[in-house]
Amino acid sequence: RFLTFSLMESNCVAITNLNIHTYVDDIYNSFHKFGEVLECRLLLNERNESKGSCFITYKNHRDAITAISEMNGTRFDGKEIKVEWAMGRKKTEDDVV
Repeated sequence: RFLTFSLMESNCVAITNLNIHTYVDDIYNSFHKFGEVLECRLLLNERNESKGSCFITYKNHRDAITAISEMNGTRFDGKEIKVEWAMGRKKTEDDVV
């Protein structure tokens, strides 16, 4: 189960180690500065509580690269987050950040 901002797939990054009290709007507001966000999905458990992970899909590949480069290892809502390519995505030569 997940809470979704909008729907579409491509250029997806995964954000892990989020504070469980962080809202999807907070994540969207911090990550849309890197480019147009097509989807922002916060993973929820069976009680509709955050699992501490989120997926963001950007319209452009370069925007996803920038988000990873700028946000990985930063503190977000009191915790150091990990921002990386979502699993299952094939890497390309442009992935060097």
